[in-house]
Amino acid sequence: MKAELLLCIATALRAVTVAFVTDARLAHAHQLVANTTRPIADIAFASGFGSLTRFNAAFQTRFARAPREIRGAVAVHATDRLR
Repeated sequence: MKAELLLCIATALRAVTVAFVTDARLAHAHQLVANTTRPIADIAFASGFGSLTRFNAAFQTRFARAPREIRGAVAVHATDRLR
């Protein structure tokens, strides 16, 4: 019984840790997408994602927008400020 409880706690902590790290990586990636012209694939790999497909899916899930949409929105706002 005690071993099962410890296993359950360890599993839950691992899941929380993975979610925390993934969220931090995505937050950093969001900043890079919004504030640099670095290619999105480079940002994905620099943020620790093994594939562009997984990065795009995680980014879309977290921010409800694709990286290219974020970059496009930032470009539109920058153009508006120049007018």
